[in-house]
Order: sequence, then C-alpha cells, then structure tokens
Amino acid sequence: EMLEPEVARLAAAHITTHDLEKLIALTTEMEQAAQRGDRPAWSNADRAWHETLSNACPNALLGEMVLQARYRMYRKGSDDHVVDQYLIDGTQEHRLIVDAIAARDGVLAMERMLQHLASLREHVFRRLVHQ
Repeated sequence: EMLEPEVARLAAAHITTHDLEKLIALTTEMEQAAQRGDRPAWSNADRAWHETLSNACPNALLGEMVLQARYRMYRKGSDDHVVDQYLIDGTQEHRLIVDAIAARDGVLAMERMLQHLASLREHVFRRLVHQ
C-alpha cells in the first residue's frame, strides 16, 4: 500500500504512449474476461496490467519491488483470492486508475490506486471469512 500508489503517481508523469495504450487494452481485456466470468483470462490480463504499470515507473527499483511483492502474494493469480464480484469491481478500479494516468494526474492516479488496494484487501478478507 505504500509502494504501488507511488508507482502509479510516477507512471502518470512518465508513461509512454505505447505503455498507456497497452494499459488501456489490458483493461478492456479484463472487462471482457470479467463479463464472461473467465478468471484465468482476467488474472493473466491483471498480471500484465500491473507489470506494464510497474515497468512504466521511472524508478526501476520501485517498480521491481512492487512486482516481487505481487508475485509472492499471488502465486496462482490474483483472482484466486477474491469473490466473483471483484472481477467486475476491480476492473472498474483499474479503469479509473488508467483514466487518471491518461490525464497525467499523478495525485489522482495515486489516490485511485490506494482505493483499489483498500478494495482488494476488503474483498480478500470477505472471501477468507466466507470460506
């Protein structure tokens, strides 16, 4: 929660057109997979989305640290840890982050990433409680 919002903030100021287009395309893939209920496709697009965002960060060490933390937390895929509704909700949160990055608004991208991580934490907790 301390690192990934900073990645989003920095990426908003430094992202290339290519990486921004890739984030937008991956968000669309996530939306389509969520609508189909296709967890593996959603997870693959989510992983690629976060890798693209981290790679767009001008601080390579920070981006790598975020990815290493994600890989350790989500060995099988981030979709395994959440309720079904999160595929839709989480994708909408990704879209809001991308919109902020596209607007080159680093502060808003950071705030939206913080909201996304809080939502993820809540969904993971909900799934754990209901197992």
